[in-house]
Amino acid sequence: MYHSVNFSLPDPINPSQYRWEKNSYSDFHLVSDGRPVISMPSPVTNYIEVPGASGRLDMSESLTNYPLYSDREGSLEFIVLNDYGPGETWADRYQYIARHIHGRRLELSLEDDPDYFYEGRFAVSGWESPSDGGNSTISIDYTLDTYKYWQRLVERTISVSGATTSMSFSYDNLTLGTMPTVPTFVVRNVTSDITITVTNPELLIHNAQHVVNHAATYQFQDIVLSDMDRCNSCSVSIAGSGTVDILIRNGDL
Repeated sequence: MYHSVNFSLPDPINPSQYRWEKNSYSDFHLVSDGRPVISMPSPVTNYIEVPGASGRLDMSESLTNYPLYSDREGSLEFIVLNDYGPGETWADRYQYIARHIHGRRLELSLEDDPDYFYEGRFAVSGWESPSDGGNSTISIDYTLDTYKYWQRLVERTISVSGATTSMSFSYDNLTLGTMPTVPTFVVRNVTSDITITVTNPELLIHNAQHVVNHAATYQFQDIVLSDMDRCNSCSVSIAGSGTVDILIRNGDL
């Protein structure tokens, strides 16, 4: 079994579509040197030396109450199949791969992990041909966003007419990942003020509240959804009269 990788270029005009998609095996004729695994992001830490005290103060989560991470950095190694087409040379193959990948910001998905995709910038860092005439190898470096994203966008609709309607979000029902994310609220059919309230003790968010009185798309930076420790305690309450669509882009480590 070939463990292939998909590279995709999102369309800037319609982000839900791709300008092109290329598979490392079927399009580039590359075979992964083992199962491809994307590197974990390094934790961002902040230790403070205290004169006259043993050890250091760990202030890494003092501002967020959850861990922070750097970008994911690493390299993917592939073996180049020698099935060049008629008139094609190794240089043609190398140029074709570089034209689609080198220096570009792309989405990457692993066929071994199809529910997620990564996003970041790639670089073709080298091509090596052995002296014994065997298969060449190619290296593709990457710098990716901290979290891998779920392929699907989570959507929930709440319709209210006077009484308050509440909805919980958790990891267990696959509506939240560990990535802190600011949801998008699409408000429709407003006939009286709509109050949106979010509670997430895990992120020290206690009843963050906003009132909207007309149909529009909203994002409130003090409303953050996440289930860092799968605490099942994040809830959204909607009061008023109208319809609210909640759109969530989730991510995980």
